[in-house]
Amino acid sequence: AAAAAAAAVDLLPRGLLVANELERRRCGKISERARSQPSLPLIVTSCDARVFPTLQVAASEGSSSSSSSSTGVFPRLKFDRILCDVPCSGDG
Repeated sequence: AAAAAAAAVDLLPRGLLVANELERRRCGKISERARSQPSLPLIVTSCDARVFPTLQVAASEGSSSSSSSSTGVFPRLKFDRILCDVPCSGDG
């Protein structure tokens, strides 16, 4: 049973994609497209990127993290990469 549980954990995605769209009406399109694709877990937000909020994650049970939910403090989510799809400048 322990081997099966360990194998199941290996099948879980190891990443998280955060998609931020300033225009709230476009967030639905992002979610719809993501549902039709095999992809990592996705969080869709609608924030001004200049003041993007801090994202925090709950420590998993049994983790040896120094910050844990038992103290009410959650570790900050840090981004490995940031990709910006900015509007076209029209310069060609």
